[in-house]
This record gives sequence, structure tokens and C-alpha cells, in this order.
Amino acid sequence: MNSRISLNGYACKTVADSSTEDFWSPLLGKRGNITNSLGSLVTLANVEKYPGLNTFGLSLTRIYFTEGGMNPPHVHPCASKIVYLVRGSMYVGFVTTGNKLFAKRINEGGMFMFPKGLLHSQMNVGKGDVVILAALSRQNPRV
Repeated sequence: MNSRISLNGYACKTVADSSTEDFWSPLLGKRGNITNSLGSLVTLANVEKYPGLNTFGLSLTRIYFTEGGMNPPHVHPCASKIVYLVRGSMYVGFVTTGNKLFAKRINEGGMFMFPKGLLHSQMNVGKGDVVILAALSRQNPRV
């Protein structure tokens, strides 16, 4: 994108140069192949892959899990996260800085929140594949 305007280190378009296409993305529309030993595939729609998110303070992730697959313990130092379980059954949880565990098995339609900067993970504990959507409170939440 050719722009002389930059916010948060990313180019911004003027209103005159913007279109509906700047606010749309097909990033999360295709499943992709799970090829790792963890049995999960994280597809992130952040400002680097979806420039229209710049200044919105949001990003979205779709995670597929094979049976028994997991998203290993990790931290988002700059963002809180909420997950919505589209299909399946997951064991989710986080650990506080005081070493207290908050964990729960959630089923289809359930949600769970992870506070910013805390170690958290998710694991498929049901039968079949699992799909979750995760919204993060930062345009580039980092891991």
C-alpha cells in the first residue's frame, strides 16, 4: 500500500482511497492442513495479514484441532483473549501469576476468557475435530 500516513507502524489509507474491500478478509475461510505433531492449526487475522485492522485494537483467530490436539501453553503479552467453541469439546485454562489454575471443560457454544499476559492453553478432549474462534484485544497480540 502506498501511503504517507502511518499509525502504529502500519500504513493507513485516506477515506478517499478506502473501499469496502479494506474492511473484508477471507483469511479465516479455509481450514488448511494440520501437519504438526500438536494436532492444531492456528490461523491468525492480525494487522500484518489484514491491514484493515489497523487502529481497531482487535484481531481474530480460528484454531482447528484434531482429536487429542492441543494449543500448547503460551502467553499473549499485549492482549486478553476470549474463545468461542464452534464445534466439539475442549479443556481450557490459564494460570495466574500467583500460580492459581482456572480451567474448565467447555462444550459447543461455550466461551472462556484468558486475561492479558497469563499462561494459557486449550486441548481437544472430545471425539472428532474441534473448531474455536478467538478474539484478541489487540491488532497484533504477539505470542
